[in-house]
Amino acid sequence: MASSTGAGGTISPLGATIVNYGAMNQTYNIVPSVGYHIADVLVDGASVGAVPSYTFNNVTADHTISATFATNTFTITTTTGTGGTISPSPSATVNYGGSQTFTITPAAGYAIATLTVDGVAIPNPTSPYTLTNVTANKTISVTFAQFKYLLWRDATGQACIWKIDPTGAHTILHLFPAIVGWTPLNYSRDAAGN
Repeated sequence: MASSTGAGGTISPLGATIVNYGAMNQTYNIVPSVGYHIADVLVDGASVGAVPSYTFNNVTADHTISATFATNTFTITTTTGTGGTISPSPSATVNYGGSQTFTITPAAGYAIATLTVDGVAIPNPTSPYTLTNVTANKTISVTFAQFKYLLWRDATGQACIWKIDPTGAHTILHLFPAIVGWTPLNYSRDAAGN
């Protein structure tokens, strides 16, 4: 009796095993390593499926048994709200322990608002985002929010336009000098003009 395996698991007993003619049984146990599964088991060159054990009964001739293993794969499912895209989408397949990078692209006038993995928020989300050491199926969800624009003036009458992202951070887009006799109003609008 001769047994062998490929990478990713073990078979026991391994190698050559001597059994008596007419032996009632000889059992082989096949165990995948962490992150692998049994792909197939061949007995005398013929597949018997991805079985965890195999028993030879009433042995009257030489036999061979071999096992092959394959890496576990997992699916990362992605969803987005209005205002941008994520790639790859709608899903990506990753090997056990592997990584996958996602590119998040807001549409014009939008920014990334939230990024969650399996419902857990990722602080200060940015693009690209890489998910590492994947050992289970995952879901990634991204939402986007429009920039807001604020026209603001100080006590002297000087005004400026602020561009405000979803986190509240702002960028000054333009400064207006104070104009005698003109009092600008404070107002805000989003990228759609609302």
